[in-house]
Amino acid sequence: MLTATRSSSALFRRLSTVLSTSNNNMIISSSSCYSFNHSYSTATATAATEQTSETTTPSPKTTVKQYKLNPASPLQFPINPITNINSIKPRGVSEKLPFHFERTDSGRLPVYTDLIRSRRTEETVLRRYSGDVNVIIQELRNIVGDNVEITQREGTIRLKGKYTTHLLIWLSALGF
Repeated sequence: MLTATRSSSALFRRLSTVLSTSNNNMIISSSSCYSFNHSYSTATATAATEQTSETTTPSPKTTVKQYKLNPASPLQFPINPITNINSIKPRGVSEKLPFHFERTDSGRLPVYTDLIRSRRTEETVLRRYSGDVNVIIQELRNIVGDNVEITQREGTIRLKGKYTTHLLIWLSALGF
């Protein structure tokens, strides 16, 4: 049996006080305060178990965040609020739309932010679309407003400003 030093015995006294306050049935005798034996290591293991059981209380129900798009004007194709805009799997288009967006090889939606003019201006870029471009542009105007400049170039639609989250919500809610 090893004798404890003064600092370790003070530590053990603190441990015994913690144990006696946390569990009324467990009382450590003062004779075991000055020696390290099997009962001491059992007591420390019990203390660790007691502490973890007290800290793991069931958490209250977490609320699911819903993403809702507030368009500037009514949409031609209405959408419902969604809970995940970063889904890798498409939900499936619920109605026949005159346009289509294809996901990237990694399963992401083709919405990008581009920094231009020495990183002073941001543009939101839509790629991988097919179908009626005029309908897409009209829906984008309904989402972001008429005062935003929207241009169509070869294979891309560019919006002046950062509207990445708006477009991700729109495309996810449509089922792409």
